[in-house]
Amino acid sequence: MEITIHLHSNPHLYLRDPDCSSLGKLIVQQGVLLMNELGYEQFTFRKLAINIQSTEATIYKYFENKHRFLLYCSDLYWSWLQQYLFIVNLPSKSPWDKLMNAIEVLCLFQGQPYQPGTATPESLRNLVISEAHKCWLTKHVTEDNRLSLFKPFKDLNQMIAGIILENNPDYPYAHSLANTIIEMSHTLQYHMRYLPSLTDTGNSPDPLKIQQFITHICNQTLTLSPQQT
Repeated sequence: MEITIHLHSNPHLYLRDPDCSSLGKLIVQQGVLLMNELGYEQFTFRKLAINIQSTEATIYKYFENKHRFLLYCSDLYWSWLQQYLFIVNLPSKSPWDKLMNAIEVLCLFQGQPYQPGTATPESLRNLVISEAHKCWLTKHVTEDNRLSLFKPFKDLNQMIAGIILENNPDYPYAHSLANTIIEMSHTLQYHMRYLPSLTDTGNSPDPLKIQQFITHICNQTLTLSPQQT
């Protein structure tokens, strides 16, 4: 499905908007790929500069540090997911269909780049699965939250919590369940790849099994009438 998505990043995340220049888009595109390859700890702007045949100082004109860069890329992904889910749920659906659709998108999401030459959803998703928890596991998480640096993630959580309440208006833990769904759909994929004994996916990693597990949890938790799962 080809969907036009418009993204607006928090200006506190960058010094110069990377979306407004070809070099900025290249920094993001190649930076995501390089961080996926090396990992957050080994990734540096110096290595990225060599990769794109530019200078370290040039990259610092766009981003204050690599943590801000990781936050920018993570927010890009969460914004993508939220808008994608909103658009694909526009057709009239039952509350249960909306929830199932949300779980499918979270577990199996595949989309097109929102602009040519930008990071792909697949590369951003891989980055989020491996590194996104480092966005808020910091001593300055409160200040980052005050600057609304986690807003796309929180907006996605709010959207899914709303869908949960459409299914069961009396359910008292909608935001906690929404957060659990989002976290499981990503964390379990990491475990499935690298720590498979923590999951029930066996030796054949298949995100469809994670989708089925989360569907089972929702079906049991929300005490709905029997559904086809």
